[in-house]
Amino acid sequence: MVTPETRSDAEKLEQSEDKESFNKSSVFLALTAITGLVGSIGSLLPGYTYFKSISPPLFEELGLLTAGIAVVVLVMTFYRARKTSSAVRWIITAVAVLVCYTAGLKYLTATAPAPREGRAQIGWYKSDWSLTDKGMEMKAQYPDEPVIKWMMMVGWNDAPEVLWTPASVLISGGLLVLLFFSGFVMWATGWALAAKHMWQREQTTKRLRNAPKRKRAE
Repeated sequence: MVTPETRSDAEKLEQSEDKESFNKSSVFLALTAITGLVGSIGSLLPGYTYFKSISPPLFEELGLLTAGIAVVVLVMTFYRARKTSSAVRWIITAVAVLVCYTAGLKYLTATAPAPREGRAQIGWYKSDWSLTDKGMEMKAQYPDEPVIKWMMMVGWNDAPEVLWTPASVLISGGLLVLLFFSGFVMWATGWALAAKHMWQREQTTKRLRNAPKRKRAE
């Protein structure tokens, strides 16, 4: 015999199963959307491939994390930002930061000569406070030679540790990581605001076009 209490328990169980199924479906759809967004981030964010190619040597994995960082910035900015008029300022500031970062790459890193590839993180170029005793010796003997020549003379792989103090290498590398990360976030924020601004204008235009039709229908 089915009592009201039994029927109520059965309904609760059914509702619980439906809710659990809905939650699993929602999570799956959300993960699918995020995966698709990460996969298409290169077409959504201008200059994305450029950022991947200039990641700081001290933290090269940061270049691999740019997709995830970009998704977070784009989604949060698009859905939470109210004012979109600052998009241009964000982009201009990002360009200024990236110019500083590019200059830093030139003086605070060394590009490996062929057939080697990649960059090596060094200290504060030829500054005395940054050099070790061996670095000061190389500077005294070869003051006009580029630091790449110094590095080749002492051995490329060990050169950063031999010629520059660990503290100076960490300072220069940390500065590049900070410039890269802040520049990338500013760049992504600016374009997210620009995208939202264009979307808002499109929605406003649609409402204005549909306004006469609504009046006629009334």
